Amino acid sequence: MKDTMITSGPGPVEDEAAVRDLLLRYCRAVDRVDLALLRDCFWPDATVDFSGLIRGGIDEFIEWLGTNLAGYSFTVHTLSNVLTRVRDDRGVGESYVIALHGEPKDLSRTGFRSGGRYLDRFERRDGRWRIAARTALVVWSEPAGSVVAPAEGGEYGPSRSRRDTSDASYTLFETEAIR
Repeated sequence: MKDTMITSGPGPVEDEAAVRDLLLRYCRAVDRVDLALLRDCFWPDATVDFSGLIRGGIDEFIEWLGTNLAGYSFTVHTLSNVLTRVRDDRGVGESYVIALHGEPKDLSRTGFRSGGRYLDRFERRDGRWRIAARTALVVWSEPAGSVVAPAEGGEYGPSRSRRDTSDASYTLFETEAIR
């Protein structure tokens, strides 16, 4: 996918818009299991503390997340209450997240819903905003019950959501209309 993110601007409003775009790209990367896009949301020296489940650098985080995400039939991450502050080439943010993890492929686990917050430090380097440090705090979690994705070619047909770069959203963002 071509990078259409705002990379820098003349002031705080444009910078905050670029940071919000970055946060949404993160959710997209997670839900599509697009590990290249996920890596692009973080600086190579970024640190991540994901509620104590994983603490370390971006490589460890991507490996952990990729392994965990692959075990679910789908995920949906939704952000709300996004509060960001930027000044010069640095910023901070707090985002509330609700996540749904569909039926797992390994039936020894269960799908679940959870809610929490992302506490982020952002940096702009060479005109690009990325996450420099993330702390994810889980506030609540519960079993998801019987929420499952439809089978391939099932009720929703061949145009259903995909968990990779063959998802229809990638084609949408590559159209001539926005280049």
